[in-house]
Amino acid sequence: MEIKSGKRHEIADNFGMEFSISENGTSPWPNDVLDVDLYPTATTFEILERWEEENRINLNSFNPEDEIQLLDWYEINELWIINSDDIKSNLSDYITEGTLEKGKTVEGFAKNTD
Repeated sequence: MEIKSGKRHEIADNFGMEFSISENGTSPWPNDVLDVDLYPTATTFEILERWEEENRINLNSFNPEDEIQLLDWYEINELWIINSDDIKSNLSDYITEGTLEKGKTVEGFAKNTD
């Protein structure tokens, strides 16, 4: 599946990924086609681990386990967008940034008790 350049930038931003942009050398016209490649970082996998942690606590949440195994970044991103409305903002901050308010717990946010 071809993912458009703008969508790849969104995915990279959402999951702390690096990306590279290069010209496609097979095109006879300069700058006609740009290839954008995504590269997961340690941050990417930390985000996914926190999302999986939230899912273990809150079984109502969706965990993109199959998509993660396949490294299907487009589908992982789409699932994040679809499900992010159902995740409380503090829990979302924890998943994406690894931060919790002082005295708060992941379990409390995931079970809506904090």
